[in-house]
Amino acid sequence: MIPQFATSMAEILPAVILLSLGLLLNIGEAQDRLAKPTISFEPVSGIALEGGIVIIKCAVDINVPKWIYIFRGQEMVFNGTQDSNETAVFTIVNVTSTNRGIYRCIYDLLVPNQRRSSSSNVIRLTVLGTNAPLSILHPAAVEVNVGGKLNMSCSTASNGRCLYYQDSKFQLAEGRNNVTVSIINLSFCDEGNYTCYCLVEVNNSTVFSARSNIMQVTVSGKLTDRPEAKNKFATEGTVLILTSAILGVTLPKRKIAMSQTHIRDETELQDISD
Repeated sequence: MIPQFATSMAEILPAVILLSLGLLLNIGEAQDRLAKPTISFEPVSGIALEGGIVIIKCAVDINVPKWIYIFRGQEMVFNGTQDSNETAVFTIVNVTSTNRGIYRCIYDLLVPNQRRSSSSNVIRLTVLGTNAPLSILHPAAVEVNVGGKLNMSCSTASNGRCLYYQDSKFQLAEGRNNVTVSIINLSFCDEGNYTCYCLVEVNNSTVFSARSNIMQVTVSGKLTDRPEAKNKFATEGTVLILTSAILGVTLPKRKIAMSQTHIRDETELQDISD
């Protein structure tokens, strides 16, 4: 009986060892596997109009340097580096029918050694055969003095939510169609090219309008007034005042809503100090 038991153990033991090694390898692979990215559109409907705008976002929850790639089918259409775990944003301006298709994103981890993630979920962009409504930013150009005030407004054919950008990168504010946006206490950091576009309803679909004309803002003043370089998205001393009978505002990063001012229907947005 004992010899038979010893023989059985001798046959089983190698299988147990192999199974244990396989489990350890699977655990190691799971720990080494990179987090899967997530891709999405804005507007979330994934619908765009000819000449309009669509925004592609790739979210990666890893706070290390990485290289992000956006694919339409098998073709790479965007790429760029990202140092933090903030969402990478890519914008298609002047959409055409060639932009329709299936999109996904992947990323390469650059440190401590280069590794590639698995592919994200896939999403489909549909381009309707309708021209996007125009957006108009007023005024077309303006020159203001340091410490002065800039008024501007974005209008489109349909009511909707409009977004204001500086140099096509720094989102300044959001508000409804024809909302007046004022930037006071201007500095040289506020100089640049301003644009806007709006999120509107067209044929029961939520879409972006076409990007507006470029409004060139020139800030004049003494060279001694020039401040040190700052992030334009959160310029110290800058206050945005959005005036509307119905105020619909999403606060950008580093902005906080203050109490109602002495002027009716006016709300101040001020920078949050570090």
